[in-house]
Amino acid sequence: MTTPAKREQGGPMSVFGLGPLRLFDAEFGNLLGRLDSDWRSGREIGQFVPSLDVAETEDAVEVHADLPGMKPEEIDVEVVGDVLRVKGHREEKTETKEKEYHRVERRSGSFSRSIMLPCEVDAGSVEADYADGVLSIRLPKKEAVKTQKIEVHGNGKSRKRD
Repeated sequence: MTTPAKREQGGPMSVFGLGPLRLFDAEFGNLLGRLDSDWRSGREIGQFVPSLDVAETEDAVEVHADLPGMKPEEIDVEVVGDVLRVKGHREEKTETKEKEYHRVERRSGSFSRSIMLPCEVDAGSVEADYADGVLSIRLPKKEAVKTQKIEVHGNGKSRKRD
């Protein structure tokens, strides 16, 4: 019976401490994870889909979207009921010099993101500002949904806190 040859650390069967099959397995798993993430977020591979954050304060819902390289006039923001819609078009940057690209990850084209808002907002008071490639949207809450603090007293009476 023969015993398998011992692999040397850093030898020909190793790339950064992993054998070629383990390295392939790790890369393939990474690819599947990215595909699954794209599928879950509703975006197609290669499609430009801006990342965004949604936060809620006591008075408003705040949204920040990464839209590098765009101009404010290329961005549309609208509130329809309880949905915020951000749309736009980012032009592909082309250069006249011929180049051999080794990787192209920056995306261009039309995009549309719609998100369900966590509460009712005053659509007439929404503010949107674009600076340094980030779109910041502040959506004030309607008065009816703002939280009111109620102070509790030990003598059986309660009153509103300001």
